[in-house]
Amino acid sequence: MRNYMWLLMGVILFTACDKDEEPIVQAKLDLVGEWTASEVSATATVNDVPYIQYVQEAFDLTEAQAEEYANEFLHELSSGLTGTISFSAENTYHAQFGNEPGEEGTWLMSNDAKTITLTESDGDVDGEAMELEVITLSATTLVVVLEEFEFEDMNDNGTDDELVISLELTFVK
Repeated sequence: MRNYMWLLMGVILFTACDKDEEPIVQAKLDLVGEWTASEVSATATVNDVPYIQYVQEAFDLTEAQAEEYANEFLHELSSGLTGTISFSAENTYHAQFGNEPGEEGTWLMSNDAKTITLTESDGDVDGEAMELEVITLSATTLVVVLEEFEFEDMNDNGTDDELVISLELTFVK
């Protein structure tokens, strides 16, 4: 009787592991291929304040001036993100965005398929890793969010401000 119980537990565990691995395997299969950027949206905050509000208050701008300034800044961020990224089954990638030189490296998908980590390779040296949060991944659509954090004195008051830029990129295959 005890042997049957161990056998039953083994079958349950094996079956559970098999089912857990299927979504990640499918996600990796969906990711492989060439993706073209089709839409980019950008938002930014400074010290947890929306960018438009920050520039209006920090630089004593009217609401219309601040909106124009913020829209120009966010458009500038977004405009350089047209291009392609290709993911191979061997966990390498090649990206070409805007007029920038191409970038190559390795990619790794988390076990829950919710993040993709890109590590740029420069010859034999691995560069800094970039983590993309996966919002949508199907055979034809990839939507990711990239957050960048920068610290700089934006209003020349002698104190570094925290600038957080969030980019949502939609790609199609």
